[in-house]
Amino acid sequence: MLEGKQAPDRIYGVSQSQFSIARYYGGCKAFGETYHYDADTDSLVLVDVWNAQIRKDKEKAKQHIGREMQKWKAAQDGFDF
Repeated sequence: MLEGKQAPDRIYGVSQSQFSIARYYGGCKAFGETYHYDADTDSLVLVDVWNAQIRKDKEKAKQHIGREMQKWKAAQDGFDF
């Protein structure tokens, strides 16, 4: 938790930092806040900010849902025996 300071809205350059693990989990907790991983900008975005963006931009929401579905389908296909 940041004492008397506000957590950043975005953290850039995620894939080249200690936050790179967030790419595989879709987000992480940092500075006492929950962040969502945005693959388009390789950044972590506060969940509140991300939700506001998704509500405002329906096309971005559809693209995100499509990518998530593809990712999970690929993961499930990897479990075929």
